[in-house]
Amino acid sequence: MTILMVLLAVQPMLTHAADAPNARDVTQDNHFLSIDGFVTTKFASVGDVVEITAWTRGHTSDTLVTADILRYPAIDPLELILNGGGTLGDGIIVDKVVLTKEGSHESDADTGVWKGAYTIPMTSLGGAFAAQFIAQDGDIKAVDNPDQITELLVDEIEKVLIAIDDAWDTANPLMDIEKLFDDLGTEGQSEGSWSQFVEDASKKQGTGQSQQLWNNMINAGKTKYNLTAGANFLEALMDFLESNDVDAAMTMVSGFLLYGDEFPIPRALDEFDDVVEYVQAFDPIQNFTRFEGTGDFEAAYNALVGSDEWNNIRTSLDNLANGTMVFQSVQTLMKNIALLSISNHPEAIANALEAWVEPLFGEDYETMTPFQKLIIRWAEMGEPITTDQDGDEIPEEITWEYELLLDTPEGNTWSAKMSQDASYVNDAFSLFNDMPENLVDILIDTAEHPIWPETAEVLTHFGDWMSNATRENEDYYWSNYDGESDYIIFDGLHPIRSFMHDKHVLDIGLRLEMYGGDSENYPSSFTINMNGPNGEKVSTNLIQREDSPHSYEGRITAPYIDEGEWRFAQPFAGQQFKSWYDDIESATFSMDHLLPSMIEANLYESNFDERFIVSAIGVLVDQDETISVNSAFDINAQTYDAFGPISGAQTDVAVVRISPQLADFEQRFDPKGRVVIDV
Repeated sequence: MTILMVLLAVQPMLTHAADAPNARDVTQDNHFLSIDGFVTTKFASVGDVVEITAWTRGHTSDTLVTADILRYPAIDPLELILNGGGTLGDGIIVDKVVLTKEGSHESDADTGVWKGAYTIPMTSLGGAFAAQFIAQDGDIKAVDNPDQITELLVDEIEKVLIAIDDAWDTANPLMDIEKLFDDLGTEGQSEGSWSQFVEDASKKQGTGQSQQLWNNMINAGKTKYNLTAGANFLEALMDFLESNDVDAAMTMVSGFLLYGDEFPIPRALDEFDDVVEYVQAFDPIQNFTRFEGTGDFEAAYNALVGSDEWNNIRTSLDNLANGTMVFQSVQTLMKNIALLSISNHPEAIANALEAWVEPLFGEDYETMTPFQKLIIRWAEMGEPITTDQDGDEIPEEITWEYELLLDTPEGNTWSAKMSQDASYVNDAFSLFNDMPENLVDILIDTAEHPIWPETAEVLTHFGDWMSNATRENEDYYWSNYDGESDYIIFDGLHPIRSFMHDKHVLDIGLRLEMYGGDSENYPSSFTINMNGPNGEKVSTNLIQREDSPHSYEGRITAPYIDEGEWRFAQPFAGQQFKSWYDDIESATFSMDHLLPSMIEANLYESNFDERFIVSAIGVLVDQDETISVNSAFDINAQTYDAFGPISGAQTDVAVVRISPQLADFEQRFDPKGRVVIDV
């Protein structure tokens, strides 16, 4: 029978951010109360009965256990079935069921078993449902909700996201870096354009003019001062500033910095869609094709994205993203990917890209673009000269080879001429020369910003929280082979935190091993203590294994679930006066969690325990009760939902022959084939 589900949201919403399945009342001798509920019936229709069960600990004769029936109008039941987990969101309370205690759990006399039933009204609209279980005893209340652990995890993750976003907003250096390039561009083009800058700096003709003085400096670098790489770089720089590549490079750098500055670091998990959309908005092809020599690549790329195959691929991907025509879209996608792979488009793009990079790999300087020449000449200068005056390994001065050439007599003569005729040229070179030091200063200021230690604290807290929420096993090691340790102490034996949202008490298997001295003198057991968050003390013995005198095993269990830290005493505490103690050379101590952690329990808690699906469609069947052999057997079926009769539903009907001799026909019922009747 096809399921028809209609969703409606008209009732008050339920919130449960602070709810927990465990509660404690310190005013009543630390009276604690725990509940864990689940729904046995996972799929039901109108009129069906949904069986509900809850287990409790810490209950009394006054404990009341109820279940709120929640409906989630924003959840698609089919999507819930296919995708499983995730939060359900805000639910609407549509009913309440009072559960009855039916006894104790077969495996634990302290665990009470409660039963209840929810009858789905004939007027139910169907959809995704869940049960929220509540145990109330006096002033304390424990609540088991399908979303509470997931929401707790999301809350902790979002604290990290918010801290990272706040830190980036506070210490983000990108706009300060971008200002360096803006100032350089403004100064260099203060007389109109970069071409004018080149004209004023190196092309004004005449005796004593910039061209003569510039060429004198370049020639001196190549023939007099062994500064050929610096001279070549200055020549490449002027060629670059005269080309279209300078605008392409400045636009690309500014674009990258602005893109990073405005990157939407999510502050909540549901904001990651904005990140995907923002990333997709970045167009690396457009940035690349602004440079000279990329015309063939741009033409080949445009031909690719304008092809029918590409358009079909994009349409298929959009359909898959929207969940429409899934199978057809997959077929179309695979087909057009195959067509593109054998078309001329990939080869044309590869050939164009290869033609652009070939001069770089072939070291064919004459055929390089101005941008490529600049990069090659920069690399040829090698490492700059750095000056670290205060010994902090952060250079105060960074000098490239071309700067050494500018500081020669020929360079100073050229610079003096610029001061007279075009002082902005010197100012632009000064900004360019100081850019590495300024970049270092900005990055150092960013790294040393006080917001980062605060952010690190948030990240450390989250790491500790996750370690406890997942209950990682711990292993500790101690050795005294150098004879310098007077006491056997396991470093890092930190407290373990439990949560009010835990499904299980803290239950730990302990294992101790020690080596050194005569094992016949080892004690038969150790006592280890665990102190709880409210001052309670739990002790257990580590018993020596019969098959290994070096190994001891034990188990320690918290008496109940609580919020706080459980601190462990050192296993060898109080043993330092024993005769065998000083002979121990090495020891290990392991702690293995025996019950699922909060996060592990949530894998089945959030996916299965409290959820169920309701179909709001039914079928009424009317057929002949008495017929003759070889006569027509008329069957009439009418499908309906909460609003009345519906049409277009698919109905499967099986006709069964029941003989008086086959009283157990239900067990023998094995339909052959399929009967489809259009109503």
